[in-house]
Amino acid sequence: MACEIIACCRFISEKMDNMPMTSHYKKNRHCLNDYESCTRYLTYKSLKKKEMIEGFYLDDVDEIGSVINCLKRGSLPSV
Repeated sequence: MACEIIACCRFISEKMDNMPMTSHYKKNRHCLNDYESCTRYLTYKSLKKKEMIEGFYLDDVDEIGSVINCLKRGSLPSV
């Protein structure tokens, strides 16, 4: 079963444009099979967002966990 947000996720098409073999591997692994381990999917489900949070790699679970916890606490640093 494919990820429910595959049509909206720009990671494979934009972030991995110059790496076709890696892109193919990641898409097959995350988007078409194990999408529940993808950080973009986890973010989308956890935060109930209609748009994707950019900047995360598909398997960067530690980073996404930190971001989700930070957002839940409402303690984002000022930029």
